[in-house]
Amino acid sequence: DNEARNRLKAALSCSDWTAESLSNHLFSTATYVSRVTTGRIQDPSPTRLQAICDALDVDITFVLTLFLYTSDAADEED
Repeated sequence: DNEARNRLKAALSCSDWTAESLSNHLFSTATYVSRVTTGRIQDPSPTRLQAICDALDVDITFVLTLFLYTSDAADEED
């Protein structure tokens, strides 16, 4: 959705990567990350989305739901 794309764009802008360089690094194509963040790819595969999040050092749960999972949150559930 649009909110998830915005969170992914924000993570990208805070990183040392450009969309093109990250795409080339992960997928050997220059446009994949850009197409995800602009919505041209509406439903990226979970594997590819996880790879993008890992490279940006951001939790996929945060990108998808704005909920940041931490070990503290897990402790509060007990």
